Amino acid sequence: METTNDYKNSRGAYSFDKLLVIRLVLSSVLFAVALAVTMPKVVSVIVLILAAAVSGYDIVIDAVNDVSAKNFFGAPLIITFSAVIAFAIGFGIEGAALVILFRIGLLLIDYASAHTKSSALDFIAEDDDEALTHISLLFSNPDTGRTAQAEKAGRYMALAAKIIIALGVIYAIVLPLISDSSYTVSIHRALIIFIVATPISLVSSLPLADMVGIGFMAANGVLYNSSQAFDAAGKTKTVIFDKEGVFTDGCPRVSTVKSDKLNPQAFVKMAAHVAYKSKQLWAQGVVKAYDGKIMEEITGDFTDLPGCGAEIRINGIPITLGTKELMDSVGAVVPEEDIHEGLVFYMALAGRYVGCLTMAENVDGDAPQVVSDMYGAGMDSCILLTGDGSQESAALAKELGIAEYFAGCDSDMKLSAVEQCRKSSRRGGVMYVYSNAAESHSAADIDVCMGASCPNADIFLSHGGLAWLFAAFSVSKRSGTIATENIIGTLAVKAIVIALCLTGLCNLWFAVFLDMAAALGAILNTIRVSMPPAFSFAKRGEAGDEEE
Repeated sequence: METTNDYKNSRGAYSFDKLLVIRLVLSSVLFAVALAVTMPKVVSVIVLILAAAVSGYDIVIDAVNDVSAKNFFGAPLIITFSAVIAFAIGFGIEGAALVILFRIGLLLIDYASAHTKSSALDFIAEDDDEALTHISLLFSNPDTGRTAQAEKAGRYMALAAKIIIALGVIYAIVLPLISDSSYTVSIHRALIIFIVATPISLVSSLPLADMVGIGFMAANGVLYNSSQAFDAAGKTKTVIFDKEGVFTDGCPRVSTVKSDKLNPQAFVKMAAHVAYKSKQLWAQGVVKAYDGKIMEEITGDFTDLPGCGAEIRINGIPITLGTKELMDSVGAVVPEEDIHEGLVFYMALAGRYVGCLTMAENVDGDAPQVVSDMYGAGMDSCILLTGDGSQESAALAKELGIAEYFAGCDSDMKLSAVEQCRKSSRRGGVMYVYSNAAESHSAADIDVCMGASCPNADIFLSHGGLAWLFAAFSVSKRSGTIATENIIGTLAVKAIVIALCLTGLCNLWFAVFLDMAAALGAILNTIRVSMPPAFSFAKRGEAGDEEE
């Protein structure tokens, strides 16, 4: 069949097929002539056949192709068969109207679909080249929109079409046997039932809900690598957050130093030498706090203790920097007045306590609200992964409203924790949110990377930041809800058509009209994906920006 879905570019306007429009106008004129002008019945039938042929010859070609491919339940074959039988039993006007309205309906569906896709791109600012390029490539992928829900609906509708057509055949045979109705009436009603079996009105809108959501979120700094990722995000029931770079800026710094044995400069110097070779994030902040030169020759005997601290030995004498638990393990007694919550590192020299330093890092102001929103949306659990000690991790988890956390994790341990959580998850998907580009996908169903593009992530949060994580989940969930609404609405219209048919209150052209109207309504309904709650969330974010 001729395609009228032609984009001049990724943001281009819909281009109508001029030949198709001329054909539809000509067929409509021929149809009107057949109705308005008095002529012999044979001539009238010929004019009606010409009207149907001019508008729908490509439908017939597609029907022949369907037969060759053994696809006996495709829409073109059902429409062609119904029109031919309608002419054969004396309903030529309805047969011609069926073909003309079906072809007009396909044109309008193409137009509405193209306009919806274009609107999804219009969400994105013209100067946002990264988002435009990403989404344009995604929309050009034929798999975009082929979500599990769409495929499931397509399979069920294909099965339903076979059942409905079989019931239509039985109805056409049995009705005259049990009533005064003629076979002409029963066959006519059966053809209407066949029209209901066409799946096009049901499946045409399903991919578009995802596209609208993907385009809307791209405008706010949330990029999905596939429509499957968009679909899966809404099914998340567990979110795992990596603290560094997600809830915090990932740049801890020394804020205070307390020592009765050393002056602050000497304490920081010693701490910097202990932390110099550590791969832990806090260690970088300690080293940066020292403005002198590190004597690497005295840091050779080094032990890194992820989640606890670090230690060096100089001439066999240990210098330990770490958590309260680490101090206890080396026999260093920390005074009660030095013990407090937060990111605190204590130092011991040869097992004797010499002081402590407190580190600070900026916690994202949106973090507690994001966690609260995720729980409010029905999340089963939120989990925190940190490289800090148990006390520091517990304090941050409490501040964020998170009940479960894994402390003292390096990169490998975090991935193991994600895998463990995935295996223990009883329902729904698992989402892992991190900041540093990963070499491979984690065990989670959805990987979300913040701040830096990562080819292995399913979702990338760019300029929107953590504040848009909830929207990434809620818009996906809303898309699935609207797709379900479209399915239910379309099936309801089909049920109404069948009811009208069985009572003799519906004909062929009215049946296809209602079916196409249902398809167009479903397509237009998909634009609601970008409306509340996503829209209200955007407004709330904009208000926050204005306050800042």
